Amino acid sequence: MGSSTQHYLGEYYSRYGVFLARHPAAVLVVSLLLVAALLPGLAFLQVEEDVFYLFSPLHGRWREEKAAVERHFPSDERDFDPTRLTSLARGVDVMFEDLRGESVLKESALREILRFHHEAIALEANVSGAVYTFGDLCAESRGTCLENPLLQATGYHGENIANLTVTWLKDATEGKVAEAKQLVTSGLSVLSVFCMLACLRRGEGWLGTWRRSSPLLGLAGVLSGGFAALSSGGLLGYCGVRISDIAYLAPALVLGVGVDDMFIMLAAWRRTDPADSLESRAGQALREAAGTITITSLTNALAFGIGSLSDFPYARTFCGYTALAMLFDYFYQPVSTHLSISCPLAGDLCRSVLLLYYYRLLPVHLRTAPPSPTLRFLLENLVTFFAALLVFSGRMEYPSSVLPRCHDNVPYSKLQNGGKFAKVSKNLEPRNANVYEDDTNFAEVLLEDSPKRRMEVWRERTQQMRMSTIEELDPEFEDSKSLNDADESLGRRLGRAITSRQTLVWLACVYCTYLFVAGAGIASLEVRDLSRDDWIDRNSPVYVAVECDKKYFSDFYPAVTIVIEGDVDYWNVTTQRTMMRMLSRMEELDHMNDGVATQTWLRHYVSFLKLTRGSSNLGREEFLRALKEEFLSTYLFGKYRKDIVFSPSGTIIASRFILAGKGVKGKALAIATLNKKLRDIVDDCPFKASVFSFVFPIFEQFYYVRETMAKNVIAALVSMMLVTLLFVPKPVYSLWIGLCILSIDVGVLGFMSLWGISLEPVAVSIFTVSIGFSVDYAAHITVHYAVSQSKGRREKAIRALCEVQLPVVLGAASTALCMLSAGLGSTYVFTLLFKVIILVIVIGCAHGLVFLPAALSVLGPGGKVNTMPSV
Repeated sequence: MGSSTQHYLGEYYSRYGVFLARHPAAVLVVSLLLVAALLPGLAFLQVEEDVFYLFSPLHGRWREEKAAVERHFPSDERDFDPTRLTSLARGVDVMFEDLRGESVLKESALREILRFHHEAIALEANVSGAVYTFGDLCAESRGTCLENPLLQATGYHGENIANLTVTWLKDATEGKVAEAKQLVTSGLSVLSVFCMLACLRRGEGWLGTWRRSSPLLGLAGVLSGGFAALSSGGLLGYCGVRISDIAYLAPALVLGVGVDDMFIMLAAWRRTDPADSLESRAGQALREAAGTITITSLTNALAFGIGSLSDFPYARTFCGYTALAMLFDYFYQPVSTHLSISCPLAGDLCRSVLLLYYYRLLPVHLRTAPPSPTLRFLLENLVTFFAALLVFSGRMEYPSSVLPRCHDNVPYSKLQNGGKFAKVSKNLEPRNANVYEDDTNFAEVLLEDSPKRRMEVWRERTQQMRMSTIEELDPEFEDSKSLNDADESLGRRLGRAITSRQTLVWLACVYCTYLFVAGAGIASLEVRDLSRDDWIDRNSPVYVAVECDKKYFSDFYPAVTIVIEGDVDYWNVTTQRTMMRMLSRMEELDHMNDGVATQTWLRHYVSFLKLTRGSSNLGREEFLRALKEEFLSTYLFGKYRKDIVFSPSGTIIASRFILAGKGVKGKALAIATLNKKLRDIVDDCPFKASVFSFVFPIFEQFYYVRETMAKNVIAALVSMMLVTLLFVPKPVYSLWIGLCILSIDVGVLGFMSLWGISLEPVAVSIFTVSIGFSVDYAAHITVHYAVSQSKGRREKAIRALCEVQLPVVLGAASTALCMLSAGLGSTYVFTLLFKVIILVIVIGCAHGLVFLPAALSVLGPGGKVNTMPSV
């Protein structure tokens, strides 16, 4: 199946190459029109700033628990209680630390704190002509601003400071977005220069002619990736999708992959015979590059597509954006409307994938609506950009006087008439008269010979005439041919060195050591949560505040709310004892405070009844009457009014208890375990109960990290294997690619641990997409090995290495340059992306250029696979 698919794909790529050589300007214009149509959508693209939403699992249990709390006990800033929060408070944490390590309760320190407080509450905000002070915005409790206990102790009564934390976190997020844009811009500049230099070819001295080097073609490859990133961003903007800040680094990944494809296409173009017609060269180049580019592009898009199915919005938005950009990049590189029309299978597949992402990324309430006719036209009429510029660059390789005489083969119909052929041959005849015999004799021979012979001689003679003309008008033509020979010689020397017996023994030892070290790294891999400082710029003042909070104030677990719903017989002594046992079991857990810190109205009410009536065993009516009229009406227990919800008939329909934790500093895994135990206790209760804390969404990551990783990795590997089975000539070659992918990913996962990377949602998503990148290095060498006509395993491996070593090295270097900008960032997420991609590049290159060719030279399939048809 893979062989027929590759044959089918190569044939239609060849037709597309001919079409493109004839109409490059039209294809280029349509490409630019598509970019221009999608570009305005970037103005509608927005960044999601809710960090709790981004890093919380979408389908976690916490959503139901939070809904239960907010349904019965919504937050009220006019009756504010910090222990009863269901989400991150809209407030500011002001922390004071003595620089000399002394107590902040000294008189001098307190004086400074009071001075700051006095200046802070005097600040005013002018919004639309209205002036607001902290007194207008403060959170209230019992009709007055909630005051700081320390300031109350000092006798200074003022208003609390409010609404600064949200502003600072927003500024920190905006700073991260600005940093990402700056890093991508700088990476784009460096990559453009690198690609232009990489396209230069050695001639006399170090550089050849501008015409044959085509350095601007490298810039065109970068623009192709840039257009893909802009187009996908514009499409998402039109669809109203909100992305995370890390998605601004997606263009760097798209540029790296796009440049990889450019080097593959450019290498295929330079391996064509310059004496062939422009149409023939374009068809041959696209046919040769079709297989590997299709495999790598689809696997990259699939890997990111699988990542977009993650349960974490942070990973979902990043992977969804990048997957769409990968598809656009594939279309801007080698695929066009002509392919969609000529090849129904490829066209339908591309349209289906784009339409799937169109619906997948739409808001829920819009997914049932079909795309507009304009958008459907853009999705179904895909165009190309780089391939058109490749043809223009190919035209530049011919001297201007050669193009009108050597652009095409002599039409075969002209050979049926000697006189007409004589007129045509004057336009093609070289000045070197020794090449042919007389035109008339040439025509007579063709007319007298068999049709098959006439076709062979016709192709041979027209190619000889074109070659003679080019050599005469372009003295550097022989130099350009020798450059390909030099590149092949370098690859052959490298291949012979790698496949020698002595080297194979050393490589076997190195590979075993590699697997051992990677296995040790996997064994020591840790699972952790994403803390607040992971998504904050390390150079930001907010980061300093977060570190101070972790150092001094992170030992106490936020309040845990237990919600009891439904018709419960609170007046029943048995029910009271059941609830008390439940609370006691929770208070006895590690990292939970004892009953002194627990705020439970039922426990205090039972004590109140025993004190006032001698027993809590009252009837329903008396129990409820005493609760409302006696217990809750007192100043001491009046705070519990917020913990009991009465129905219009006076019965209790919901109530809550508040528990506190302790000793959890730096113990994220212990917190996750504590959350699970609390839920287990609640599940054992005979009545409807739930437990929630506003930090549950963050620590619930632990329940999904391993599960998500296993699911994503398996799905990615299966998808990669299916793609390779479709496009690789024989199933056995897909097996080789699969084993190479598995080996690369084992190394990446193991060395992630050794490089200080732990498993958390973002790391899992990036590792999942790295599976797609690892296919690139395995597919290039395997596909070229499969179609090689050389005899013997070693010669096939050497030949494959000759053809892919330079594009793979240049592609890896370009991707590394793109990721270097992320490595220079000051945010953990950016650094994480840099580390994982660099590991994939280094380990992937080692496999693609060393381990895999060596293994194929010894154990690879030896049979030949038919090449694709010529143009």
